Amino acid sequence: MTQENNFSDIEKEIISLNIIVEVIDSIINLMLFKLQGEDAEKEVIFHTEIHQNFFYIIVVDFLSKTDRRITGLNQEETCIDLLERICEEPNFNKNDSISSLISAKNSFESWIEKKVKIDIYLPSIDRECSLNLTREDIVKICGNISKHHFARLSWVSRKICEILREDNTEISPHESLELLDDFYEEFHDNILNYHASHIAEMLNNINWGIYNYLLPEYKKFKESNSNESCISIENKFVRRCYMRLMNFVERGPYLKKFESTKYLKKRY
Repeated sequence: MTQENNFSDIEKEIISLNIIVEVIDSIINLMLFKLQGEDAEKEVIFHTEIHQNFFYIIVVDFLSKTDRRITGLNQEETCIDLLERICEEPNFNKNDSISSLISAKNSFESWIEKKVKIDIYLPSIDRECSLNLTREDIVKICGNISKHHFARLSWVSRKICEILREDNTEISPHESLELLDDFYEEFHDNILNYHASHIAEMLNNINWGIYNYLLPEYKKFKESNSNESCISIENKFVRRCYMRLMNFVERGPYLKKFESTKYLKKRY
């Protein structure tokens, strides 16, 4: 794509919204998990461990930088960054339709960036450690271990060294590779399994926030009785992105809004 820097602000937003919806739709759907429990006490139950692995691999995508040649922006940004940009200068805001998206974005952002203290025994080095790391670190470490073999885990290796250094434990990058199973067992099998319901709830709320935000635009689009956008879009790719967004609003997010159980929001 060679015209990336020629997109208008509204075209850049359309691309960004399309990226975010596609990523969340890949994460929040009943092909990966089922919801069980009563209202306000919902819990995510993955169909298999492979489905749990895929869930967190795509959450890592959500937290990773996008290609600026696609977004048309001057720098590479994560989906949270894209949401921040949209919430600050929304192009489709009508009667404060952006409000629920701002709230959902802020809730997820503050949660994922929070630093937590994890007491863990690492059998590979026979040591009890008290680790301070963000929830984003936990997700990225485990999502990358799920996705890659150890020769592709240099970032994870460096991150583990950095986290252990804060606990006054010095190890080499090669030694850190021996700790991958220790980290994965504690963080993926225990902590992230505990957090899955809350993460799913928050990402689902972002999708519903986008739905509410775009609903006035969708109504205008339907009233026009046209298969074309209600705004001037020169680029064919962006027009397709716009139509995907209108189709998204027409069908709605895959899952109804739900509230996960409070008992899975108290730790880590």
